[in-house]
Amino acid sequence: MIFGRVSIFAALLGSAAFYACTNSTDLTPAMLDAGSLQVDSGVVDSNTASTSLHLYVPTQSGPAIYVYDIGPGASAEPVRKIVGPSTKLENPQSVVVDNNGALYVANYERDVTVYAPGANGDAAPTFTFAVGAHPQSVTNPSMPTVIGWTKTNDRSDSEIFIFQDPYQTQPGLLVGSFPQPNAQGGFQWSPADNWGCAANSNGLDRCRRTPKNGPPVACPSPDINACLSDQGSGGTFELYGRGVGSRSNSLIFRRDGAIVISFGQPNTVATYGIVDASTGTTLTPLQAIVGAKTGLDQPRASAFDAEGNLYVANTGLISYGGTVTVYAPDADGDVAPIRTLVGLDHPFSLALGK
Repeated sequence: MIFGRVSIFAALLGSAAFYACTNSTDLTPAMLDAGSLQVDSGVVDSNTASTSLHLYVPTQSGPAIYVYDIGPGASAEPVRKIVGPSTKLENPQSVVVDNNGALYVANYERDVTVYAPGANGDAAPTFTFAVGAHPQSVTNPSMPTVIGWTKTNDRSDSEIFIFQDPYQTQPGLLVGSFPQPNAQGGFQWSPADNWGCAANSNGLDRCRRTPKNGPPVACPSPDINACLSDQGSGGTFELYGRGVGSRSNSLIFRRDGAIVISFGQPNTVATYGIVDASTGTTLTPLQAIVGAKTGLDQPRASAFDAEGNLYVANTGLISYGGTVTVYAPDADGDVAPIRTLVGLDHPFSLALGK
């Protein structure tokens, strides 16, 4: 629930900056409303072969988005680099790709910029949105879901916004708040139901029973209280039984609904059983990638390709050498990655898409 925040949001929700949208003529609605390869969390459509996909990684140097081929024999060098003053990239923290290859980038606390499929070099964004939401992350490009906050917020909580219009010409739907989320990991929707979860920087990962398709209360509304109320059906609940880690950096869902959590203490990526939001919240450990051979170094975002290989963005906050490490579907324990990409500057996120 969101309490005592009406005065904070009254000015915000009346401002066009909250849902600013520019240069939206290059993408058609058909390109934006057909869903997502990344089914809310980084799980690529099983009908899409990995050889036809690319890996998108933000790097702070430049700043830039590096795009790599994936699959057997893929080069360790980017095949595309989105970089240059026209890109308007600034502290790119979170990326997601829709099913047509359009790229969404959350520039930390500034806005979300969107780039046309195949963008390369000094490419200008096609449009920009979520300015007033001060976004930290963006997920689920078929219905962009943003974690952000207001300037006057004390940042003990962050808000979850959904932008239901393909061009983001309407204000975001404010669906709830989270206490201290590790927002760069984003709010991830469960593939099995209309609820989702976010990793929490204080170690208490939380989920929220928040229907992403309703109720359709858009802001600004004549009744500001209606905009700010909990529009879910039961509020938040915590995840217990994680066992292996004390600081959660990110959380995603596999296509089957299993939860995967990345930890910074110790460097671990652990997979758990399926959570039933209606009956219980205790996690069942299945496997954990942890140990000196893994190459994990402050792992953040992760994603699966169609073959079940796991991609992990390592920020390198300890070694100052950012990497992406890739693991086989059955990876467990102290196992070496099957592929490593190096030379990245604090990659806080990654995405798989066309």
